[in-house]
Amino acid sequence: MPVPFLAASKTGKPVGCSGRVASLRVARGAAAGLGSSGPGGSVQEAGCGWPRSRRDPVHYGRRMIAISIVLAALAALGFGASPALLAAFAIAAVTPPLFRTDVAEHRLPNRLVVPALLAGVAGLGVGWLATGSPPQLPLLAAAGYAGLLFPLAWFGGMGMGDVKLAAALGLAAPIPTVAVLSPVLAFLLGGVAAAIQLIRRGRGGRIAFGPFLLSGYFGAILIACVARGL
Repeated sequence: MPVPFLAASKTGKPVGCSGRVASLRVARGAAAGLGSSGPGGSVQEAGCGWPRSRRDPVHYGRRMIAISIVLAALAALGFGASPALLAAFAIAAVTPPLFRTDVAEHRLPNRLVVPALLAGVAGLGVGWLATGSPPQLPLLAAAGYAGLLFPLAWFGGMGMGDVKLAAALGLAAPIPTVAVLSPVLAFLLGGVAAAIQLIRRGRGGRIAFGPFLLSGYFGAILIACVARGL
């Protein structure tokens, strides 16, 4: 969809920062050079400041930071002193922006997913050095989870970002409960959401699957904590 623009003064600076999305009608001639969104010269206010592009850096608010801290604490409770915490902490850090971006734009940016994936590889290396053998369960979980989603992405059912995120989640699953329940919960939650969307809007709609991957992962950690009495 067209990127909304703010109305601008003659100096080129944004004006009218109300924090609400509002449609502002301006004459076609006045809108020339200001990024008019269409033939009517319609521009939109998108809050305070110019609208962010798809390549802008992630901005963490207090709420997003708090959520990441809570998720990281949950992972620490679930895994204890495990090298997989490197990956789990990285996933906790990127979960809020991934969730928001996928819901809004149906994409999982590489600049968020790849660091989590690399953290998982680093965790494997640390575990290998500590034990003398590569951690087999995270490797199997990553291969199985990504392998499960790859055919769906190949045929257009989801994006490759989902496949990479699934691999990162597998590398961050050092215990069987999380390795098994993470994809199960993701598909259960995603299936319920897809059924609701089908009933409400009919065929042809899309859902963002990334939030369900992340919810399934942290839901599985929560179940593991509860099962062993925290």
